[in-house]
Order: sequence, then C-alpha cells, then structure tokens
Amino acid sequence: MAELARLDGLIGGSGNKPAATMSNAVAQTEKIRDWTEHVIGVEALADKLDTKLKVPGQGDFFGLTEKDAADRLKTNGPNQLTEKKGLPWYIRFLLCMTGMFNYLLWAGSILCFIAYGV
Repeated sequence: MAELARLDGLIGGSGNKPAATMSNAVAQTEKIRDWTEHVIGVEALADKLDTKLKVPGQGDFFGLTEKDAADRLKTNGPNQLTEKKGLPWYIRFLLCMTGMFNYLLWAGSILCFIAYGV
C-alpha cells in the first residue's frame, strides 16, 4: 500500500520530493494543535468566524446573511473538495501482481509449468 501511495503521488503531478511532502504533512498536522474552536464559547466562536447567532429584526436567524454568503463565495470560492487523480487500472493491476508472496506464486506456477511440460 505504501508503494501504491507513493506512485499515486508521482502520477498526480505534484512534483514534490517525498521529503518535502512529508514536511508539509507534518506542518499541517501541527496546525491541528492550535485549534481552539471546541473549547471556546458559542458567542466567541461566532465572533471568530464572523457569523451571527441572531440577527436583530429578522427573528431567529442563525448563520450568514445572503449578502455575507455571496461575499464569501466571491473571496473564498465554492466550498468543495478537489478530485484526486487516481492511478490507471493497468498500474493498479501491476501493483497487485508484485510483492514477495506474489513472487513465490509466480515462481511456483513457472515450476509447475516446467514440470508439466517435461
């Protein structure tokens, strides 16, 4: 599986060296330690995220107004994940045919073929 992930990274076109990718992963993981959203109060969280718990004069409205949502859509873009490019089927097939146990099976099948032919 590690080889599959490594090849997937190479085919994905990232161009990064494995060490650079690892350091980026570590840096992203370290950012998680700075998350405080789960321990602060609801009002402080609403202030931090620039949203409103209740809009005066509009009843029980929670979240962003239509204008705020449109502004954030312009500045941040749509809230969607990018699709990760996967490995082609023939590379996945070849990866399934390699490995220590698979080499033993290949050697056994070749020996059986030779023994049957003799």
